[in-house]
Amino acid sequence: MNNKFSPSLFCLILINIGTSCAQEDITGVYNRSHKGDPHGASHLFVLENNRFVVTFFGGAIAGTWNITKGNLVEFKPDVPKQKIYLYGRHNKDIKDSCRIFFQGFENNETFIGFEDKAPLRRVFNPSPNCFSYPYVYKFPHIPGQMIMADKEDKEPNEKQNETSSKNIYTFKNTKKYNDFVAYYFEEHNDRRPFYAKIKEKQLFLSEDHAAQKRPLSENTKDLIFIKNIANMPQETNSVMYNPFYEECREDIAKDTLNWRFEQNKNAYINFLNYVEGEDNTTKIVYEFQHLPVTGKSAGAIAIDEVPLFVVKCKDRE
Repeated sequence: MNNKFSPSLFCLILINIGTSCAQEDITGVYNRSHKGDPHGASHLFVLENNRFVVTFFGGAIAGTWNITKGNLVEFKPDVPKQKIYLYGRHNKDIKDSCRIFFQGFENNETFIGFEDKAPLRRVFNPSPNCFSYPYVYKFPHIPGQMIMADKEDKEPNEKQNETSSKNIYTFKNTKKYNDFVAYYFEEHNDRRPFYAKIKEKQLFLSEDHAAQKRPLSENTKDLIFIKNIANMPQETNSVMYNPFYEECREDIAKDTLNWRFEQNKNAYINFLNYVEGEDNTTKIVYEFQHLPVTGKSAGAIAIDEVPLFVVKCKDRE
């Protein structure tokens, strides 16, 4: 048998591979909005590193894109890896108690506890309304752990004072933090994958909606902003808040021309404008560190029906 490899055959294979792998360049900006859209203008930025950003009034969504068979483009928005995240810091002002800022927990039936096999207490009353932020609750002790969960869709055989959850998270407080920020991420339809068809150098976002491609304007402030959104990490090691629970820029620690860290306050202060003793101000910012999940489970949970927060309009009772 002749085992010699033919150079001409090798070249032919390379040509065929190159042809089959060739894909149309879809990087650019596309207008996703249509006439009469109540949500206003929306644009799709398709970037060269298989990342995309959708902008709309009041927000943006980032994710990854990929061209599949038949010139079909799949856009997959980034979704949080877990439903609940927890961040903490040391706060000497509240001593041996602890407080938690709950963000997003009103969007589902959510629960919290501190001991294994003990009932989990409701964060909000069922069907809450008439909100007044922020929601901060103070507990009389520093917990060694926290258990947080949400509720599944109600099942027909659900018992009173008991429910089931696919998301029961345990966080160990090994560093004895006493000041916390907790996030709950609700599932949204706008985080589901969507598709577009490449046809005649256009993206058909639906059968009757063809979006024309415009080139990305390189090195402009807008494009730099879009790329920063696209490249933001899905998880962060810390978050920044001022005393009013307004989230602040993550780069404050690097802004040495305006901010410095003060050990005795365990906070960053805007030393150009901060007045000593006035800690209830936007000129001071606290950094909360990420607490990793140490256990995740699913199953039945016992409920303490007395909520931390009762949020209900009188005229809707």
